[in-house]
Amino acid sequence: MKRDTLAPAKVQATDDDLLAPLLRAPRAAPIAAAPAALVGRLLALGDGGTTPLVTFPGQLQPGAVPARCVVDLRPAHVGADVLLVFDGGDLARPLVTGVVRGGTGWPLDEQPGRVKVDVDGERLTIAATHELVLRCGKAALTLRSDGRIELRGADILTDATGANRIRGGSVQLN
Repeated sequence: MKRDTLAPAKVQATDDDLLAPLLRAPRAAPIAAAPAALVGRLLALGDGGTTPLVTFPGQLQPGAVPARCVVDLRPAHVGADVLLVFDGGDLARPLVTGVVRGGTGWPLDEQPGRVKVDVDGERLTIAATHELVLRCGKAALTLRSDGRIELRGADILTDATGANRIRGGSVQLN
């Protein structure tokens, strides 16, 4: 009895033959890369002046975006145009590389007032030029630059283990 045998055919594939199907395959859309550089706006300096908060055309989220920076930014730069590059081409990771000179600066006639905060581990000082307001629900404490203090609330309690003094040029009760 004769036995049928199938011998494997000798196929000689070249590199071109192996790559052809891959080269003809549909290509995925390229990932949009961030531009090499963009001009944005410095809105504020957070974290004690160490974190610039910027906006720029095409940003991924609305509002100010935290950025890193390679230049020394000052409060006087707030409102100025800044040159931004993006770490790894990622629009979520802006890097301020400079302040654009001759820009329009702050868009309003006057820059907003500055608030100074000092923390040394034992004392917290908050300073404002005109008025400082602490508010929570129906309670508010207002300190004004002319020396006037207003304390408002539904109920006000003063509690002292020592003397509780009220002094003034005149004291009015009810």
